[in-house]
Amino acid sequence: MKRIDPYSLVRSLTPRSLLKFGIYIFSGLISKSLKSRRNTTLTFRCSHGYRVIDYATHWYLHHIEQHYEAKTFRFLENVAGEGTVIYDVGAGTGIYTIHTLGWRGLSVAIEPFPLNTHLLLENVALNKLDFEKLTLVPLPLCNRSKTTKFHVAARQGQHTIADSGSEKLYSLNIPCLTIDHVYELTNLKPDIVKIDVEDAEIQVLEGAQNLLTEKIPSYLIVETDLNNIDTISNMLKKYGYTLKEILDRLPDSMKANLLFQK
Repeated sequence: MKRIDPYSLVRSLTPRSLLKFGIYIFSGLISKSLKSRRNTTLTFRCSHGYRVIDYATHWYLHHIEQHYEAKTFRFLENVAGEGTVIYDVGAGTGIYTIHTLGWRGLSVAIEPFPLNTHLLLENVALNKLDFEKLTLVPLPLCNRSKTTKFHVAARQGQHTIADSGSEKLYSLNIPCLTIDHVYELTNLKPDIVKIDVEDAEIQVLEGAQNLLTEKIPSYLIVETDLNNIDTISNMLKKYGYTLKEILDRLPDSMKANLLFQK
């Protein structure tokens, strides 16, 4: 087996590659810590100019990879406008939420992890956006309203109700809702539903039967493993939705954002 000299490898990197390598290691080390907010977050400007408090690994994606989920943002920017209602399922720290409010739309941000919801609200306030246009649902979504296991992952952004392969710190029982239930509670008809729930997307879609039967949302954006494309496409085809485009392929992953249109 050939031995690789790490010092030779580092010397061979260009300045930009070296910067990317250093920031990747730095942000990875920071993101492993859940002990304090100070050690896990940074404040930066995203490529659209909004100030964002977010995890270090997300800062890396925005600034070193130029733009996180660029095609998804571009699509939403083209179709969203004043009064557009976007259900942001798995809203995280609110990067899509603040953009929706910036486009003068209405955001239903669905995010169960408490630190994320706290940062989401801080980001809305930091950018002086309109809280009246935000509805925050601090519970996970699933296929029926019940109590379910919520798994807190070691890596930020991978908390989920799915029994996936991510390394878990702990699990706890919490209530969950369906999208149909959220619609009943808020009485806000979604024009767009964006789902990013770490392998629980099929459960979430199973809980959207009324919305999908009535064809209320014009578009669905679903982050999923590429191996699930046929399963989700066939599932949504029954409701009259077709796969329009595969948007962003996520870095170092088999996942992508799929765009469906009625």
